[in-house]
Amino acid sequence: MTANHNTDYTKVQKKTIKTIARAGGGKSTYLRDISQTYEKQDMDTQIISFTRSGAGRQGSTLHSVLSKILHSGYYNTSLGIKEHGKIRNIMDTDQYNQFCLQYSDISPNDVLEDQRKKDYIHIRHGMMSSAIHVWNWIRSVYHVRVYTHAGNIEKNVNQDTLYQAYQDYVARFGTPEYNNLFLTSDTTKNTDGKLVQTTKVRKKRTPIQMRYPMFFHCIREYEKWKRAMQYDDYTDILMYPLLREGTDMCPRVDVLLIDEAQDCAPIHWEIIWKFATHDRIQKVYLVGDDSQCLYNFTGAQPHDFQRFPCSNNTNSQSVILPRIYRYGSEIWKNAYQFLEKTNTPYDSSHVQPVGKAGQVLDVYGQKGMIDILHKIPKEKRDNSVIITATNAQKKDIFNLLDNEIYQFDPASIYDEYRFPIKTYHAVKGGTYRNALTVFSCPKKWIERSRDYTEFARMLYVGTTRAQNVQINAHNVFPQQVDMDTII
Repeated sequence: MTANHNTDYTKVQKKTIKTIARAGGGKSTYLRDISQTYEKQDMDTQIISFTRSGAGRQGSTLHSVLSKILHSGYYNTSLGIKEHGKIRNIMDTDQYNQFCLQYSDISPNDVLEDQRKKDYIHIRHGMMSSAIHVWNWIRSVYHVRVYTHAGNIEKNVNQDTLYQAYQDYVARFGTPEYNNLFLTSDTTKNTDGKLVQTTKVRKKRTPIQMRYPMFFHCIREYEKWKRAMQYDDYTDILMYPLLREGTDMCPRVDVLLIDEAQDCAPIHWEIIWKFATHDRIQKVYLVGDDSQCLYNFTGAQPHDFQRFPCSNNTNSQSVILPRIYRYGSEIWKNAYQFLEKTNTPYDSSHVQPVGKAGQVLDVYGQKGMIDILHKIPKEKRDNSVIITATNAQKKDIFNLLDNEIYQFDPASIYDEYRFPIKTYHAVKGGTYRNALTVFSCPKKWIERSRDYTEFARMLYVGTTRAQNVQINAHNVFPQQVDMDTII
């Protein structure tokens, strides 16, 4: 990172403060207190988060901050004037889904409007959606070197660089795959008891590998469509301050506080660097936990957070918030065995849990999981959570609970009497009274992984959500692999 910013390194280092807040360590309170301290000094602050859950509590996402600046206008420092109206329309989800369906040989007119949201899980596995997912990763990691002004990838992009970026994606995650989509009709009964035929999108079970020529064809059509529709997508917004030299898109505040900093992709770090070098910004706080970095599929890597220069000593104990409020010593001891395997350079041995005394239980197989869930009163189910690695696991567990628990309880037709089931990524930042963490993950995840510490980070996140009882569920899916056995 620093090789590209030699002239600005010292300037950024002097104004940057890095704070490590372990899971349940009072990060939200810390951000609020720092913000209030500066406001009392008549200094304006801005909290920016890279996850919606973090931003929803106190701040805004970087995407929303830049969108607001672009809509209201920004300063062209070379011309000394304020420019307006440089942003195009934000992409509409329904229009995006229709476009992706067109590249699946399915006419969007054949899909009923009320089914579109239900069909999205299939649409995002189609050819065009899969290509766009890879394209977003490439732009987030390589950004300026691949994507140029006006989105004209046909003429302005270095094809060798784009091909190498695609190969980098393949090396990290395997060759991208997609499913052919097709229409089927289901006959169901409506509330009046009448038979109704509905049209649904389905995906074929056998995935097809997406080679580079097909990938390039898809993103070329995608960029043409965006220009024709005057659309900007999520990554386009992030690229505005990077691709327009001499523009001032930095928030007009004195202090920036970056929440969930460990989830930043390279494109985010470039924007933070540009903000940090701005004379208007007096302090930049990076607040996060490198061991909770789960978004490697977007380009985020914990070493980017670890290496970002700051004025404090990144190996000192003072960097880490010293207490954990969510849970007690037993849950911390259980989680620490995974934390220390994440290769974090920040010593956490001095961190003290001050939460209520917790309990850690281990269960084995689906029967063990069902038996322990039976012991949780139904009125406390909504404050408990089941954590899985994949959405397919969520579906399988829901069906299992439907057969083994809910069918004996008429009240379970209401959501408050069902157990919430969330993935490791979706549950991050959440707090529950009880948590059951499924340790299993698909074998293909193990086969394509180049860094097993990512599984340690997942288990660390998954075993730090509970306040009272943490349940480690082993061998729930025997055909899969328990992550604790490979780290």
